[in-house]
Amino acid sequence: MKLQLGAGDRPRQGYLNSDIIKLPGIQVVHDLNVLPWPWEDGAFEEVLALAVFEHLWLRLDTSVEECWRLLKPDGLLIFKVPDHNSPTVADDPQHIHRGWSNRTFDFFDPTRGEYGKRGQMYGYHPWAILSVTGTAGGNSWMVRMRKVGQ
Repeated sequence: MKLQLGAGDRPRQGYLNSDIIKLPGIQVVHDLNVLPWPWEDGAFEEVLALAVFEHLWLRLDTSVEECWRLLKPDGLLIFKVPDHNSPTVADDPQHIHRGWSNRTFDFFDPTRGEYGKRGQMYGYHPWAILSVTGTAGGNSWMVRMRKVGQ
């Protein structure tokens, strides 16, 4: 099963679609600022969050850790977040976080040098970063990570 967080008015076929408000195609209404999220441990093979985490009061690491809990072993997390240098990152009044750099994600992968070591020191669950790519216009990052371990 696949989960899309913050689906809004773009629910996807083949996903359990969730958002903070009830819109057509949304199966689960939940405020993602409230932990734990309402799904069982290891319930999903994929979690998709496109332009969601910057809207939460939770820190990015807290959201990523909650996704780790929801994913099956080797599960895939795909998310898009704004770049900290994006000229439009401050335009949206619902953005709580003002973006991240491409190095931010290294904290989650223990093989990513000094930042990866720090992430493990902070107790983050391990991920394998599959890709971090800039999106059109350089305004955001598309990140694909695979859950490592149980």
